[in-house]
Amino acid sequence: MLSNVAWADYYGREFVGSIRGFLTPFTTGASALGPIVIGLAYDLTKTYTQAFNGLLVMFLLGTFVILLAKSPDKMSHPSK
Repeated sequence: MLSNVAWADYYGREFVGSIRGFLTPFTTGASALGPIVIGLAYDLTKTYTQAFNGLLVMFLLGTFVILLAKSPDKMSHPSK
């Protein structure tokens, strides 16, 4: 629920549906491929350690990118 509020704050309520509609296939695809990739990594290495360490690195990178995002009130708005 909070992500919907964040999308609206960053991009405006007018565009939330379009943006979320565009991104939904990507998030669904990633959710579907995740278990397959983790299973393949286990089959190749016989351990989950490397796969979960990779997921941890991706999580930390994503967190870092989110923290770098400017809040809406700090974004420059073009004058009309």
